[in-house]
Amino acid sequence: MTQALKQGLSAHHKDDITLSAILLVLVVGVTFYLGLQMMPEHSYFHDEFFHYPQIKEFSEGIFDDVSDKLTMLPGYHAMVAAVAWVIGDNSIPATRVISAFLSLPALIFFFLCAKDLGKPNRYTVSLLFYSSPIIFPYFFVLYTDMVSLMLLLASFFFTLKRHYQVAALIAFASLFVRQTNII
Repeated sequence: MTQALKQGLSAHHKDDITLSAILLVLVVGVTFYLGLQMMPEHSYFHDEFFHYPQIKEFSEGIFDDVSDKLTMLPGYHAMVAAVAWVIGDNSIPATRVISAFLSLPALIFFFLCAKDLGKPNRYTVSLLFYSSPIIFPYFFVLYTDMVSLMLLLASFFFTLKRHYQVAALIAFASLFVRQTNII
C-alpha cells in the first residue's frame, strides 16, 4: 500500500470514529433526558420505597437509624444523600437525577474496557450495553444496580490497566453498595 492510501484510510477511519463518538454522545444524552422524564415525579417506582427514605434521612443528617428494610449496607444511599445534601435537594426527582449521574460512568468504563480489549466496534457495543432492556431502565430509578455495576466495571478497567491496588479498592468499595459483588 502506498503511503498516501494509508493516510487516506487512516483519515477515513478517524472520521468514522468521530462520527460514532458524536452519535453515541447524542443518543445517550437524548435518551438520558427522556429516561429521567418518564419516571413518576412524586411517587415511588416499585422498590424505591425501600431506598428513598434512607437516602432522605442520610441527607438530613440522620445517621443513627438504618432501615431494617434494606438488604444491603447503605453505601449507595450515603453517596446519593451526600450529593443531595451538597445541592440542597433531596426530593425524589433530584435523587433520581443524582443516582443516574452516579451511574453514567458505567457506560464510560464499559467503553474503556471494550477499547482496552481491542474491540473495533466499541461505540456500537457501548450503545448496545447502554440501551439493553435489562440495563437501561435501571439508570433512572433509585436502585443500587447501576452504581454497583459502574464500580465493578471501574475495577475491571483498572485491572486491565494493571493498577491492581486501585482495582481492589474500588471492588472493595462496591461491597458497600451491593454485597453480592463479592462473588
